[in-house]
Amino acid sequence: MKKTKKIGLLVLVCSLFAMMILSNSNIQLANSNVIKSINYNEGNEQNVLNYYTEKQYFANINTTTFDNSAIAAGTVVNSAYAPFTYSNFDYFSGETLTRIGIPVKSVAAVDENQTFTLYVVNKTDLQNNQKAAITATHVIKLPKDQLGNSTTVNKWVYVDLSSYNITLSENETLAFSSSTDTVVWGYSRASNVEGFQFKTKVTLTTPTNPGSTDRIFFDIYVKEEKKLEINKDLKNKLKDINFSILGDSISTYTGYSNNSTDTNSTIGSNSVFYKGTNGITSVNDTWWMQTINHTGMKLLVNNSYSGDTIAKSHSTRALQLHDDTGSNAGTNPDVIAVYFGINDIKNGATVATFKTNYTTMINNIRNKYQDAKIFVFTHVPYKYTNASVTNPSAEVLEEFNDVIRDIADATEECYLVDLYANSGITHNNYNYYMYDVGLHPNAYGMDMITKTFIEVLDTVEFENETELDNTIQDENKNEDTNEENIEEVENPFTSTSLIKIISLVLIVGSIIVLISTFKNTKINKYE
Repeated sequence: MKKTKKIGLLVLVCSLFAMMILSNSNIQLANSNVIKSINYNEGNEQNVLNYYTEKQYFANINTTTFDNSAIAAGTVVNSAYAPFTYSNFDYFSGETLTRIGIPVKSVAAVDENQTFTLYVVNKTDLQNNQKAAITATHVIKLPKDQLGNSTTVNKWVYVDLSSYNITLSENETLAFSSSTDTVVWGYSRASNVEGFQFKTKVTLTTPTNPGSTDRIFFDIYVKEEKKLEINKDLKNKLKDINFSILGDSISTYTGYSNNSTDTNSTIGSNSVFYKGTNGITSVNDTWWMQTINHTGMKLLVNNSYSGDTIAKSHSTRALQLHDDTGSNAGTNPDVIAVYFGINDIKNGATVATFKTNYTTMINNIRNKYQDAKIFVFTHVPYKYTNASVTNPSAEVLEEFNDVIRDIADATEECYLVDLYANSGITHNNYNYYMYDVGLHPNAYGMDMITKTFIEVLDTVEFENETELDNTIQDENKNEDTNEENIEEVENPFTSTSLIKIISLVLIVGSIIVLISTFKNTKINKYE
Protein backbone atom coordinates (compact mmCIF):
# COMPACT_ATOMS: atom_id res chain seq x y z
CA MET A 1 0.00 0.00 0.00
CA LYS A 2 2.84 2.41 0.83
CA LYS A 3 4.34 1.72 -2.56
CA THR A 4 1.07 2.63 -4.31
CA LYS A 5 0.88 5.85 -2.31
CA LYS A 6 4.41 6.86 -3.32
CA ILE A 7 3.68 6.16 -6.99
CA GLY A 8 0.53 8.30 -6.82
CA LEU A 9 2.43 11.22 -5.25
CA LEU A 10 5.24 10.94 -7.81
CA VAL A 11 2.79 11.00 -10.76
CA LEU A 12 0.99 14.01 -9.23
CA VAL A 13 4.20 16.03 -8.79
CA CYS A 14 5.45 15.22 -12.31
CA SER A 15 2.09 16.17 -13.84
CA LEU A 16 1.99 19.50 -11.99
CA PHE A 17 5.59 20.25 -13.06
CA ALA A 18 4.75 19.54 -16.72
CA MET A 19 1.71 21.80 -16.54
CA MET A 20 3.82 24.67 -15.11
CA ILE A 21 6.41 24.37 -17.88
CA LEU A 22 3.79 24.29 -20.62
CA SER A 23 1.85 27.20 -19.12
CA ASN A 24 5.00 29.28 -18.78
CA SER A 25 6.02 28.64 -22.40
CA ASN A 26 2.60 29.76 -23.60
CA ILE A 27 2.81 32.96 -21.52
CA GLN A 28 6.20 33.73 -23.04
CA LEU A 29 4.81 33.14 -26.52
CA ALA A 30 1.92 35.52 -25.94
CA ASN A 31 4.20 38.15 -24.39
CA SER A 32 6.57 38.06 -27.37
CA ASN A 33 3.85 39.67 -29.49
CA VAL A 34 3.12 42.33 -26.85
CA ILE A 35 6.80 43.20 -26.59
CA LYS A 36 7.06 43.49 -30.37
CA SER A 37 4.14 45.92 -30.38
CA ILE A 38 5.62 47.96 -27.55
CA ASN A 39 9.00 48.13 -29.26
CA TYR A 40 7.44 49.63 -32.39
CA ASN A 41 5.65 52.34 -30.41
CA GLU A 42 8.31 52.98 -27.80
CA GLY A 43 9.55 56.47 -26.97
CA ASN A 44 7.61 59.52 -28.09
CA GLU A 45 6.57 58.28 -31.53
CA GLN A 46 2.96 59.12 -32.26
CA ASN A 47 0.69 57.81 -34.97
CA VAL A 48 -1.62 60.80 -35.44
CA LEU A 49 -0.90 64.53 -35.60
CA ASN A 50 -3.84 66.61 -34.39
CA TYR A 51 -3.87 70.14 -35.74
CA TYR A 52 -6.41 72.93 -35.91
CA THR A 53 -7.54 75.11 -38.75
CA GLU A 54 -10.05 77.91 -39.07
CA LYS A 55 -13.42 77.28 -40.68
CA GLN A 56 -15.38 80.22 -42.03
CA TYR A 57 -18.88 79.81 -40.68
CA PHE A 58 -20.61 81.49 -43.59
CA ALA A 59 -18.56 80.46 -46.59
CA ASN A 60 -20.68 82.59 -48.93
CA ILE A 61 -20.08 85.88 -47.14
CA ASN A 62 -18.63 88.49 -49.44
CA THR A 63 -17.04 91.56 -47.92
CA THR A 64 -16.93 93.25 -51.32
CA THR A 65 -20.69 92.92 -51.80
CA PHE A 66 -21.32 94.42 -48.37
CA ASP A 67 -18.82 97.16 -49.10
CA ASN A 68 -17.84 100.44 -47.50
CA SER A 69 -20.76 102.31 -49.05
CA ALA A 70 -23.22 99.83 -47.54
CA ILE A 71 -21.55 100.20 -44.15
CA ALA A 72 -21.63 103.98 -44.44
CA ALA A 73 -25.32 103.86 -45.30
CA GLY A 74 -26.13 101.70 -42.29
CA THR A 75 -28.22 103.04 -39.45
CA VAL A 76 -26.97 103.26 -35.88
CA VAL A 77 -27.87 100.08 -34.02
CA ASN A 78 -30.53 100.89 -31.43
CA SER A 79 -29.32 99.76 -28.00
CA ALA A 80 -32.94 99.04 -26.99
CA TYR A 81 -32.70 95.99 -29.21
CA ALA A 82 -29.69 94.51 -27.51
CA PRO A 83 -28.58 91.86 -27.88
CA PHE A 84 -28.95 90.86 -31.50
CA THR A 85 -28.94 87.14 -32.13
CA TYR A 86 -29.10 85.04 -35.24
CA SER A 87 -32.53 83.63 -36.11
CA ASN A 88 -31.18 80.07 -36.30
CA PHE A 89 -30.40 79.43 -32.64
CA ASP A 90 -28.53 76.18 -33.42
CA TYR A 91 -25.67 78.06 -35.06
CA PHE A 92 -22.38 78.14 -33.09
CA SER A 93 -23.47 75.53 -30.53
CA GLY A 94 -20.45 73.47 -29.49
CA GLU A 95 -18.04 75.71 -31.41
CA THR A 96 -14.85 77.53 -30.36
CA LEU A 97 -14.55 81.00 -31.91
CA THR A 98 -11.21 82.04 -33.37
CA ARG A 99 -11.87 85.25 -35.30
CA ILE A 100 -14.65 87.65 -36.16
CA GLY A 101 -14.99 90.31 -38.86
CA ILE A 102 -17.44 93.14 -38.26
CA PRO A 103 -18.59 96.02 -40.54
CA VAL A 104 -17.69 99.08 -38.48
CA LYS A 105 -19.42 102.34 -39.33
CA SER A 106 -17.76 104.45 -36.64
CA VAL A 107 -16.05 104.39 -33.26
CA ALA A 108 -16.03 106.82 -30.36
CA ALA A 109 -12.28 107.44 -30.67
CA VAL A 110 -9.23 106.12 -32.47
CA ASP A 111 -7.49 104.31 -29.62
CA GLU A 112 -7.04 100.93 -27.95
CA ASN A 113 -10.35 101.12 -26.03
CA GLN A 114 -13.02 100.70 -28.71
CA THR A 115 -15.22 97.76 -27.74
CA PHE A 116 -18.32 95.76 -28.52
CA THR A 117 -20.03 93.13 -26.39
CA LEU A 118 -20.36 89.46 -27.24
CA TYR A 119 -22.69 87.30 -25.16
CA VAL A 120 -22.99 83.54 -24.83
CA VAL A 121 -26.68 82.82 -24.17
CA ASN A 122 -28.97 79.86 -23.49
CA LYS A 123 -30.53 78.87 -26.81
CA THR A 124 -33.45 76.98 -25.21
CA ASP A 125 -34.70 80.28 -23.77
CA LEU A 126 -34.64 81.82 -27.23
CA GLN A 127 -36.37 78.83 -28.79
CA ASN A 128 -39.14 79.20 -26.19
CA ASN A 129 -39.36 82.94 -26.87
CA GLN A 130 -38.21 83.70 -23.34
CA LYS A 131 -35.66 86.06 -21.84
CA ALA A 132 -32.25 84.72 -22.84
CA ALA A 133 -30.12 83.74 -19.87
CA ILE A 134 -26.57 85.04 -20.38
CA THR A 135 -23.96 82.45 -19.46
CA ALA A 136 -20.86 84.50 -20.42
CA THR A 137 -20.09 88.11 -21.38
CA HIS A 138 -17.03 89.12 -23.40
CA VAL A 139 -16.06 92.74 -24.03
CA ILE A 140 -14.11 92.62 -27.29
CA LYS A 141 -11.52 95.27 -28.15
CA LEU A 142 -10.93 96.35 -31.73
CA PRO A 143 -7.31 96.46 -32.94
CA LYS A 144 -6.30 100.10 -33.23
CA ASP A 145 -4.15 99.51 -36.31
CA GLN A 146 -7.25 98.56 -38.33
CA LEU A 147 -9.30 101.63 -37.48
CA GLY A 148 -7.45 104.17 -39.61
CA ASN A 149 -7.07 107.82 -38.67
CA SER A 150 -10.70 108.85 -38.26
CA THR A 151 -13.61 107.89 -36.02
CA THR A 152 -15.55 107.33 -39.24
CA VAL A 153 -14.27 103.88 -40.17
CA ASN A 154 -16.66 102.43 -42.78
CA LYS A 155 -14.78 99.16 -43.35
CA TRP A 156 -14.48 95.57 -42.20
CA VAL A 157 -12.44 95.13 -39.02
CA TYR A 158 -11.19 91.68 -37.96
CA VAL A 159 -10.57 90.70 -34.36
CA ASP A 160 -8.55 87.71 -33.17
CA LEU A 161 -10.63 85.91 -30.52
CA SER A 162 -8.16 83.15 -29.61
CA SER A 163 -7.15 84.85 -26.35
CA TYR A 164 -10.79 85.20 -25.21
CA ASN A 165 -11.30 81.43 -25.01
CA ILE A 166 -14.90 81.51 -26.26
CA THR A 167 -16.25 77.96 -26.46
CA LEU A 168 -19.99 77.29 -26.53
CA SER A 169 -21.79 74.25 -25.18
CA GLU A 170 -24.37 72.37 -27.21
CA ASN A 171 -27.13 74.39 -25.51
CA GLU A 172 -25.64 77.83 -26.17
CA THR A 173 -25.55 80.35 -28.99
CA LEU A 174 -24.26 83.89 -29.56
CA ALA A 175 -25.77 87.32 -29.08
CA PHE A 176 -24.28 90.78 -29.65
CA SER A 177 -24.51 94.45 -28.72
CA SER A 178 -24.81 96.52 -25.57
CA SER A 179 -25.72 100.13 -24.84
CA THR A 180 -22.17 100.56 -23.51
CA ASP A 181 -20.54 99.61 -26.84
CA THR A 182 -18.36 102.28 -28.46
CA VAL A 183 -18.61 100.61 -31.87
CA VAL A 184 -21.41 101.43 -34.30
CA TRP A 185 -22.15 98.72 -36.86
CA GLY A 186 -23.36 99.25 -40.34
CA TYR A 187 -26.19 97.01 -41.51
CA SER A 188 -28.33 96.53 -44.58
CA ARG A 189 -32.02 95.96 -45.25
CA ALA A 190 -31.33 94.55 -48.72
CA SER A 191 -33.05 91.18 -49.00
CA ASN A 192 -30.68 89.94 -51.69
CA VAL A 193 -27.53 90.34 -49.57
CA GLU A 194 -26.26 86.97 -48.34
CA GLY A 195 -24.17 86.41 -45.26
CA PHE A 196 -24.53 86.48 -41.50
CA GLN A 197 -27.99 87.96 -41.02
CA PHE A 198 -29.32 89.00 -37.64
CA LYS A 199 -33.04 88.80 -38.35
CA THR A 200 -34.19 88.47 -34.74
CA LYS A 201 -33.89 91.33 -32.28
CA VAL A 202 -34.00 90.12 -28.68
CA THR A 203 -33.86 92.48 -25.70
CA LEU A 204 -32.38 91.54 -22.36
CA THR A 205 -35.86 91.82 -20.79
CA THR A 206 -38.60 91.10 -23.32
CA PRO A 207 -37.93 89.10 -26.49
CA THR A 208 -39.16 90.30 -29.87
CA ASN A 209 -40.67 87.85 -32.35
CA PRO A 210 -38.66 87.04 -35.51
CA GLY A 211 -39.49 88.87 -38.69
CA SER A 212 -37.39 92.03 -38.88
CA THR A 213 -35.46 92.54 -42.11
CA ASP A 214 -32.62 94.34 -40.34
CA ARG A 215 -29.38 92.51 -41.06
CA ILE A 216 -25.93 92.81 -39.55
CA PHE A 217 -23.21 90.86 -41.29
CA PHE A 218 -20.52 89.27 -39.18
CA ASP A 219 -17.75 87.13 -40.68
CA ILE A 220 -17.39 84.31 -38.11
CA TYR A 221 -14.52 81.81 -37.90
CA VAL A 222 -14.37 78.77 -35.62
CA LYS A 223 -11.76 76.17 -34.71
CA GLU A 224 -11.83 72.98 -36.75
CA GLU A 225 -9.82 69.96 -35.62
CA LYS A 226 -8.13 67.83 -38.26
CA LYS A 227 -5.95 64.75 -38.09
CA LEU A 228 -2.91 63.71 -40.11
CA GLU A 229 -2.34 59.95 -40.02
CA ILE A 230 1.40 59.25 -39.89
CA ASN A 231 2.37 56.66 -42.49
CA LYS A 232 3.97 53.61 -40.83
CA ASP A 233 6.41 53.30 -43.73
CA LEU A 234 7.49 56.92 -43.15
CA LYS A 235 8.26 56.13 -39.52
CA ASN A 236 10.22 53.05 -40.58
CA LYS A 237 12.41 54.92 -43.05
CA LEU A 238 13.07 57.90 -40.76
CA LYS A 239 13.53 56.12 -37.44
CA ASP A 240 16.92 56.94 -35.85
CA ILE A 241 17.92 59.26 -38.73
CA ASN A 242 20.04 62.20 -37.49
CA PHE A 243 18.14 65.49 -37.80
CA SER A 244 19.58 69.02 -37.59
CA ILE A 245 17.92 72.44 -37.82
CA LEU A 246 19.29 75.79 -38.99
CA GLY A 247 16.98 78.63 -38.07
CA ASP A 248 16.06 81.79 -36.22
CA SER A 249 13.76 82.50 -33.26
CA ILE A 250 10.91 80.44 -34.73
CA SER A 251 12.93 77.24 -34.19
CA THR A 252 14.50 78.01 -30.82
CA TYR A 253 13.78 76.45 -27.45
CA THR A 254 15.77 76.84 -24.27
CA GLY A 255 18.01 73.89 -23.41
CA TYR A 256 18.02 72.66 -26.99
CA SER A 257 19.05 75.38 -29.44
CA ASN A 258 21.60 76.67 -26.91
CA ASN A 259 22.90 73.30 -25.71
CA SER A 260 26.60 72.96 -26.47
CA THR A 261 27.25 70.18 -23.96
CA ASP A 262 26.35 67.18 -26.09
CA THR A 263 25.51 68.59 -29.53
CA ASN A 264 27.66 71.27 -31.14
CA SER A 265 30.16 73.17 -29.01
CA THR A 266 29.49 76.50 -30.78
CA ILE A 267 25.78 76.94 -29.97
CA GLY A 268 25.88 77.54 -26.19
CA SER A 269 25.44 81.30 -26.49
CA ASN A 270 22.62 81.19 -29.06
CA SER A 271 19.83 83.66 -28.28
CA VAL A 272 16.50 81.97 -27.50
CA PHE A 273 12.91 83.21 -27.96
CA TYR A 274 10.85 80.23 -26.77
CA LYS A 275 11.60 79.50 -23.09
CA GLY A 276 8.41 77.79 -21.98
CA THR A 277 6.58 81.08 -22.53
CA ASN A 278 5.66 83.25 -25.53
CA GLY A 279 2.85 80.95 -26.67
CA ILE A 280 4.83 77.69 -26.44
CA THR A 281 4.84 76.06 -23.01
CA SER A 282 6.61 72.82 -23.90
CA VAL A 283 9.36 71.80 -26.30
CA ASN A 284 6.92 69.16 -27.57
CA ASP A 285 4.82 71.99 -29.04
CA THR A 286 7.62 73.17 -31.35
CA TRP A 287 7.38 72.16 -35.00
CA TRP A 288 10.74 70.37 -34.99
CA MET A 289 10.20 68.34 -31.80
CA GLN A 290 6.72 67.38 -32.98
CA THR A 291 8.33 66.14 -36.20
CA ILE A 292 10.83 64.10 -34.19
CA ASN A 293 8.08 62.65 -31.99
CA HIS A 294 6.00 61.64 -34.98
CA THR A 295 8.76 60.18 -37.17
CA GLY A 296 11.33 58.71 -34.78
CA MET A 297 14.20 60.85 -36.09
CA LYS A 298 16.94 61.73 -33.61
CA LEU A 299 17.79 65.36 -32.84
CA LEU A 300 21.45 65.96 -33.66
CA VAL A 301 21.93 69.76 -33.55
CA ASN A 302 19.38 72.57 -33.39
CA ASN A 303 21.45 75.59 -34.39
CA SER A 304 18.73 78.24 -34.23
CA TYR A 305 19.46 81.79 -33.08
CA SER A 306 16.79 84.36 -32.26
CA GLY A 307 17.10 87.53 -34.36
CA ASP A 308 19.85 86.17 -36.59
CA THR A 309 20.07 86.77 -40.35
CA ILE A 310 21.36 84.74 -43.27
CA ALA A 311 23.60 87.68 -44.15
CA LYS A 312 25.41 87.18 -40.84
CA SER A 313 25.48 83.37 -40.56
CA HIS A 314 25.53 81.86 -44.06
CA SER A 315 29.19 80.88 -43.66
CA THR A 316 29.30 80.20 -39.90
CA ARG A 317 26.27 78.59 -38.29
CA ALA A 318 25.39 76.91 -41.60
CA LEU A 319 28.54 74.82 -41.16
CA GLN A 320 27.87 73.94 -37.51
CA LEU A 321 25.09 71.35 -37.89
CA HIS A 322 27.15 68.30 -36.90
CA ASP A 323 27.83 66.85 -33.46
CA ASP A 324 31.38 67.65 -32.33
CA THR A 325 31.22 66.66 -28.65
CA GLY A 326 31.50 63.52 -26.54
CA SER A 327 31.24 59.98 -27.84
CA ASN A 328 29.03 61.14 -30.71
CA ALA A 329 31.61 63.60 -32.06
CA GLY A 330 31.95 63.58 -35.81
CA THR A 331 28.35 62.54 -36.52
CA ASN A 332 26.85 64.40 -39.48
CA PRO A 333 23.14 65.03 -40.07
CA ASP A 334 21.12 62.90 -42.48
CA VAL A 335 18.30 65.45 -42.71
CA ILE A 336 18.74 69.23 -42.42
CA ALA A 337 15.79 71.61 -42.08
CA VAL A 338 16.50 75.25 -43.02
CA TYR A 339 13.79 77.59 -41.74
CA PHE A 340 15.70 80.84 -41.90
CA GLY A 341 15.63 84.31 -43.42
CA ILE A 342 12.62 86.19 -42.04
CA ASN A 343 14.89 88.60 -40.15
CA ASP A 344 16.65 89.52 -43.42
CA ILE A 345 13.27 90.36 -44.94
CA LYS A 346 11.92 92.38 -42.02
CA ASN A 347 15.18 94.30 -41.72
CA GLY A 348 14.87 95.53 -45.30
CA ALA A 349 17.09 93.22 -47.35
CA THR A 350 16.57 93.48 -51.09
CA VAL A 351 15.48 90.43 -53.05
CA ALA A 352 18.83 90.40 -54.88
CA THR A 353 20.85 90.45 -51.65
CA PHE A 354 18.61 87.81 -50.12
CA LYS A 355 19.14 85.57 -53.15
CA THR A 356 22.93 85.92 -52.99
CA ASN A 357 23.13 85.14 -49.28
CA TYR A 358 20.61 82.28 -49.38
CA THR A 359 22.43 80.68 -52.32
CA THR A 360 25.76 80.91 -50.47
CA MET A 361 24.20 79.33 -47.37
CA ILE A 362 22.70 76.36 -49.22
CA ASN A 363 25.88 75.78 -51.24
CA ASN A 364 27.92 75.76 -48.03
CA ILE A 365 25.57 73.24 -46.44
CA ARG A 366 25.56 71.09 -49.56
CA ASN A 367 29.37 71.00 -49.72
CA LYS A 368 29.87 70.43 -45.99
CA TYR A 369 27.21 67.72 -45.54
CA GLN A 370 27.25 65.98 -48.88
CA ASP A 371 25.12 62.98 -47.86
CA ALA A 372 22.37 64.96 -46.16
CA LYS A 373 18.96 65.78 -47.57
CA ILE A 374 18.16 69.48 -47.21
CA PHE A 375 14.64 70.81 -46.65
CA VAL A 376 14.10 74.57 -47.14
CA PHE A 377 11.03 76.37 -45.80
CA THR A 378 9.22 79.32 -47.34
CA HIS A 379 7.88 82.00 -45.00
CA VAL A 380 4.26 82.30 -43.92
CA PRO A 381 2.55 85.70 -44.08
CA TYR A 382 3.41 87.89 -41.11
CA LYS A 383 3.02 91.39 -39.77
CA TYR A 384 5.83 92.67 -37.63
CA THR A 385 4.59 94.92 -34.81
CA ASN A 386 7.59 97.28 -34.87
CA ALA A 387 6.72 100.14 -37.22
CA SER A 388 10.39 100.91 -37.87
CA VAL A 389 10.95 97.75 -39.89
CA THR A 390 9.61 96.43 -43.16
CA ASN A 391 6.21 94.73 -43.34
CA PRO A 392 6.15 93.04 -46.74
CA SER A 393 2.96 92.86 -48.73
CA ALA A 394 1.79 89.51 -50.13
CA GLU A 395 3.43 90.33 -53.46
CA VAL A 396 6.77 91.32 -51.93
CA LEU A 397 6.91 88.33 -49.61
CA GLU A 398 6.24 86.03 -52.54
CA GLU A 399 9.29 87.46 -54.34
CA PHE A 400 11.47 86.32 -51.44
CA ASN A 401 9.71 82.96 -51.29
CA ASP A 402 10.27 82.51 -55.02
CA VAL A 403 14.01 82.82 -54.36
CA ILE A 404 13.77 79.89 -51.93
CA ARG A 405 11.69 77.87 -54.39
CA ASP A 406 14.18 78.44 -57.21
CA ILE A 407 17.19 77.49 -55.07
CA ALA A 408 15.46 74.31 -53.90
CA ASP A 409 14.74 73.40 -57.50
CA ALA A 410 18.35 74.00 -58.56
CA THR A 411 20.07 72.22 -55.68
CA GLU A 412 20.70 68.49 -55.56
CA GLU A 413 18.89 66.62 -52.77
CA CYS A 414 17.15 69.83 -51.72
CA TYR A 415 13.39 69.76 -51.10
CA LEU A 416 10.83 72.54 -50.70
CA VAL A 417 8.53 72.87 -47.71
CA ASP A 418 6.22 75.57 -49.04
CA LEU A 419 4.58 76.90 -45.88
CA TYR A 420 3.27 79.96 -47.70
CA ALA A 421 1.32 77.90 -50.24
CA ASN A 422 0.47 74.73 -48.32
CA SER A 423 0.41 75.28 -44.54
CA GLY A 424 -3.05 76.84 -44.43
CA ILE A 425 -1.70 80.01 -42.80
CA THR A 426 -2.77 82.99 -44.93
CA HIS A 427 -2.78 86.79 -44.86
CA ASN A 428 -6.37 86.62 -43.64
CA ASN A 429 -5.93 84.20 -40.75
CA TYR A 430 -2.29 84.43 -39.62
CA ASN A 431 -3.26 86.23 -36.39
CA TYR A 432 -4.91 83.00 -35.23
CA TYR A 433 -1.64 81.11 -35.67
CA MET A 434 0.74 83.75 -34.27
CA TYR A 435 1.65 84.43 -30.66
CA ASP A 436 2.52 88.10 -30.95
CA VAL A 437 0.45 89.19 -33.99
CA GLY A 438 3.77 89.17 -35.76
CA LEU A 439 6.05 86.40 -36.89
CA HIS A 440 6.29 83.93 -33.99
CA PRO A 441 3.90 80.96 -34.24
CA ASN A 442 1.78 79.89 -31.29
CA ALA A 443 0.98 76.21 -30.66
CA TYR A 444 -1.62 76.19 -33.46
CA GLY A 445 0.89 77.70 -35.89
CA MET A 446 3.53 75.14 -34.92
CA ASP A 447 1.03 72.36 -35.69
CA MET A 448 0.54 73.71 -39.21
CA ILE A 449 4.30 73.84 -39.83
CA THR A 450 4.70 70.26 -38.53
CA LYS A 451 1.88 69.02 -40.74
CA THR A 452 3.38 70.59 -43.87
CA PHE A 453 6.89 69.29 -43.17
CA ILE A 454 5.71 65.72 -42.51
CA GLU A 455 3.66 65.76 -45.72
CA VAL A 456 6.82 66.65 -47.67
CA LEU A 457 8.95 64.07 -45.84
CA ASP A 458 6.43 61.43 -46.87
CA THR A 459 7.09 62.17 -50.58
CA VAL A 460 10.89 61.89 -50.44
CA GLU A 461 12.74 58.67 -51.18
CA PHE A 462 15.59 57.69 -48.90
CA GLU A 463 18.53 55.50 -49.93
CA ASN A 464 17.79 52.88 -47.28
CA GLU A 465 14.15 52.44 -48.29
CA THR A 466 14.86 49.15 -50.12
CA GLU A 467 16.55 47.77 -47.04
CA LEU A 468 13.67 49.01 -44.93
CA ASP A 469 11.15 47.42 -47.27
CA ASN A 470 12.92 44.09 -46.76
CA THR A 471 12.87 44.65 -43.01
CA ILE A 472 9.15 45.36 -43.13
CA GLN A 473 8.58 42.17 -45.12
CA ASP A 474 10.58 40.21 -42.52
CA GLU A 475 8.52 41.78 -39.76
CA ASN A 476 5.34 40.79 -41.56
CA LYS A 477 6.63 37.21 -41.88
CA ASN A 478 7.41 37.19 -38.16
CA GLU A 479 3.92 38.45 -37.43
CA ASP A 480 2.45 35.66 -39.56
CA THR A 481 4.62 33.09 -37.75
CA ASN A 482 3.55 34.43 -34.37
CA GLU A 483 -0.09 34.27 -35.42
CA GLU A 484 0.40 30.63 -36.46
CA ASN A 485 2.00 29.92 -33.09
CA ILE A 486 -0.92 31.52 -31.30
CA GLU A 487 -3.34 29.47 -33.37
CA GLU A 488 -1.34 26.37 -32.46
CA VAL A 489 -1.74 27.14 -28.78
CA GLU A 490 -5.47 27.62 -29.18
CA ASN A 491 -5.95 24.38 -31.28
CA PRO A 492 -7.08 21.54 -28.92
CA PHE A 493 -5.59 18.92 -31.27
CA THR A 494 -1.99 20.26 -31.30
CA SER A 495 0.78 18.25 -29.62
CA THR A 496 1.19 20.85 -26.86
CA SER A 497 -2.49 20.80 -25.98
CA LEU A 498 -2.52 16.99 -26.10
CA ILE A 499 0.27 16.84 -23.52
CA LYS A 500 -1.71 19.22 -21.33
CA ILE A 501 -4.77 16.98 -21.57
CA ILE A 502 -2.71 13.87 -20.71
CA SER A 503 -1.15 15.72 -17.76
CA LEU A 504 -4.59 16.74 -16.53
CA VAL A 505 -5.80 13.09 -16.77
CA LEU A 506 -2.73 11.95 -14.86
CA ILE A 507 -3.36 14.53 -12.13
CA VAL A 508 -6.97 13.43 -11.71
CA GLY A 509 -5.90 9.76 -11.77
CA SER A 510 -3.20 10.41 -9.17
CA ILE A 511 -5.71 12.10 -6.86
CA ILE A 512 -8.11 9.14 -7.21
CA VAL A 513 -5.26 6.70 -6.43
CA LEU A 514 -4.26 8.69 -3.35
CA ILE A 515 -7.83 8.90 -2.05
CA SER A 516 -8.26 5.16 -2.57
CA THR A 517 -4.96 4.50 -0.80
CA PHE A 518 -5.99 6.57 2.24
CA LYS A 519 -9.34 4.80 2.45
CA ASN A 520 -7.71 1.37 2.30
CA THR A 521 -5.23 2.44 4.97
CA LYS A 522 -8.09 3.38 7.30
CA ILE A 523 -9.96 0.08 6.69
CA ASN A 524 -6.80 -1.96 7.33
CA LYS A 525 -6.20 0.00 10.52
CA TYR A 526 -9.59 -0.84 12.00
CA GLU A 527 -9.43 -4.42 10.87
